Amino acid sequence: MSGARAGRGSVELMLPDVPTVSREHARFTFADGRWWITNQGRNGLTLNGAKVTGDQPLSARRRDPLGDQSRRPALPR
Repeated sequence: MSGARAGRGSVELMLPDVPTVSREHARFTFADGRWWITNQGRNGLTLNGAKVTGDQPLSARRRDPLGDQSRRPALPR
């Protein structure tokens, strides 16, 4: 399993330094042939308007908000 953490702290994918983005906001992992996202922050995380609970699969065509910013991390295939 490979992956990266996203947030405004010491992470692999840097996000904007805004109050709604945690230092470790989300974790991306690659398993079973697809990318997954997991909420790591206290402020919560939404994926296509739904709150992320547990691990959620990602689609290459989605644009998912992280905090108040609409970000699309460049994830390896």
